[in-house]
Amino acid sequence: MVRLLLTAAALLPLLPAGARAGYGYGSGPPQAQHAVAQMKDGQLTLREFVLTHEQRTATRQRKVKDAGGKEEIVPETFTYTVAVPRAVLRTIDAAKVRAVEADGTKVGAAALASRLEKETHVLFTEEGRKPNATLLKILKKGTLILTLPRRDDRPRKVVPPSKTGKVVETAFQPEPVPAPGEAARGPRSLPPLAVAAGIDEKGVVYVRDNSGNAFTSTGYYEVEEGGQKRLVPVQIKENVFTLRTRSLDARAVRAFRTDGKPVPAADLPRLLRKEVTVLVSADGRKVDPFYLEVIRAGTPVLVLPAPAFHGAPPAIPAPPPPKVPAEDLKKSPA
Repeated sequence: MVRLLLTAAALLPLLPAGARAGYGYGSGPPQAQHAVAQMKDGQLTLREFVLTHEQRTATRQRKVKDAGGKEEIVPETFTYTVAVPRAVLRTIDAAKVRAVEADGTKVGAAALASRLEKETHVLFTEEGRKPNATLLKILKKGTLILTLPRRDDRPRKVVPPSKTGKVVETAFQPEPVPAPGEAARGPRSLPPLAVAAGIDEKGVVYVRDNSGNAFTSTGYYEVEEGGQKRLVPVQIKENVFTLRTRSLDARAVRAFRTDGKPVPAADLPRLLRKEVTVLVSADGRKVDPFYLEVIRAGTPVLVLPAPAFHGAPPAIPAPPPPKVPAEDLKKSPA
């Protein structure tokens, strides 16, 4: 019996990540992912966008006081995060792909091939996972949602966003640096979340989102037959659900329309007087227009201040020290 248990434990790390992981980043995103898809010769080519983060160092001038209280300008080395956009290509047998529209209407194989003759912005999930119900409420009519076979753990090829586009390094600044040519087709920020939002009579905005995951693991129980003990496998299904609510002063919230134009602050109470479904930025920055291509017009897009604390996601750098005024630099010792 002990030998069987040890064997089962040894096999656990060899299982696909989705089969063994619980709720969290490793278990897959709770909402559908964005991609650009094209179907040709019975193959689906999926261009999925990811951001890799690199740490860079630089030097800046900072005003400090010495032991005697005298101010001086000294060089300081600091670290900051740079986002490097990448596109990951996947080729999948078209026969293994299922598709529906945002309202749940099934799309047959022939119709799907016709609609994906050219590169098209789609959402996708993998077998066993469903797109978040909140997200479905704000998708444009006709948006395609693909269900793909589970991917394995083999390394995927990382390529530039398109054959003619260049990969552009984008620092995390208040606004993303535009990429030239076709490279602009892909996003340069984290995907937003579809959430419920409202405002109370005191001017406090709240956003509420939920996420979860269902997964199956294998357990063993002992039985005795004919005087012999043996272990019998059993499938254990688990569901995990998380609810998060964030509340903050409405003056700290920026709102935009799906065309990128800002919503006046005075209009926010009217916009959120009843709880509505909105998109909210995941990183405190304006949502990349790429993600808004499949979102229904009229959907509010909110940007909340990014939390500044140790251990924040790499997309959110710690705020740099204040810049030294030019007149102070002139006073620095030679």
